[in-house]
Amino acid sequence: YGKALELKPEYPNAWYGKALNLSQAGNYEEAIEAYGKVLRENPNYKEAWAGMGIALGQMGNYDEAIIAYDKALEIDPDFLEAWYYKGVDLDSLGSYKQALKAYEKAVEIDPKNDDAWNNMGIDLENLERYEEAINAFNKAIEINPENSDVWYNKGFTLSQVQRFEEAIDAYKKAIKIDPEYLEPYSSLGFVLAQLKRFEEALEIYERALKIDPGAADSWFGKAVCLSFLGREDKAEEAYKKAVEIDPRYAEIGGDIQ
Repeated sequence: YGKALELKPEYPNAWYGKALNLSQAGNYEEAIEAYGKVLRENPNYKEAWAGMGIALGQMGNYDEAIIAYDKALEIDPDFLEAWYYKGVDLDSLGSYKQALKAYEKAVEIDPKNDDAWNNMGIDLENLERYEEAINAFNKAIEINPENSDVWYNKGFTLSQVQRFEEAIDAYKKAIKIDPEYLEPYSSLGFVLAQLKRFEEALEIYERALKIDPGAADSWFGKAVCLSFLGREDKAEEAYKKAVEIDPRYAEIGGDIQ
């Protein structure tokens, strides 16, 4: 892109390519400046508006990012990328209802977009619309059954409505797809402990701690299981480890002592 910019400094495509590279390298401020040069030459360059939005969002400037996505959508109301990332940044602002509308538009344009279905599910779960959330996760799974995040999110939502056996199956599926993915272990251990299946839960927490020995929630879960199994000395050791990593566990220690 450098050569093109030397020959014709105002060339929008060359500036767009440079902006994209800068953004992908994490140089968001420079990327925004480069996108600005594109848009000064061609204010209807929808990809540049979307790219600027993504860079602004990465910097935490979510409101400005949304303005940029809206500019892109004025040019092309069916621009998938702008709807999707508008949803992402609305989520970052906690505007789940508005984000949901953006993702609904995204899946209307591209019904096979599993990431948009997954994010819809998360928003519906945040809005306590659990059955709709599960349906959205199922849509995402139909499109891409190997997405461990979706299985984890489905498991979490199922546990919210106390469909524990289905939640266990979903967490196990997430772990099978990605054995190094920590979150499903913690959640699976918690559900098994809720069902008083302490030996199984203990085994899951042990596996989690092999992945991340610094996971305080896994040490605490292990302590709870050991306590219920009557292994008080080991429970105390695990509890102390949890508190050492995260002192907040000291406040709830009475639950296992």
